[in-house]
Amino acid sequence: MNERISRLRRFFRERWAAQIAALGVFALVAAGVVAWWRARLLRPEMVPERVVHVPETFEKAQVLRERALTQCAAHAFDECLKGLDEARALDPVGDQAEAVHTARAAARDALSPKPPEPIVPAP
Repeated sequence: MNERISRLRRFFRERWAAQIAALGVFALVAAGVVAWWRARLLRPEMVPERVVHVPETFEKAQVLRERALTQCAAHAFDECLKGLDEARALDPVGDQAEAVHTARAAARDALSPKPPEPIVPAP
């Protein structure tokens, strides 16, 4: 009886090992199919063209920035900051220019509340 049980257990172990091996092969094949499918879907010729055109946005930002700098020179500081902010939203890199930093600082200084004049007692 023990001999029969031992043979049955050995049979089940071999069968279990074969099933695990088959499952591993299936997992590798499935991973290969998924990788192939993703590579096929992400090919450059299949990616749709973006709607936003960077050169047009860049040119619009330059025009806005030039107009805003002109307004800063004319001491229209509210419009100046508004224009510089719009240009920064379209082209954040262009906002790093020295002229833009200078104009922003001048506008902030002009728009910030001034401290009251000190009261000097009369002698």
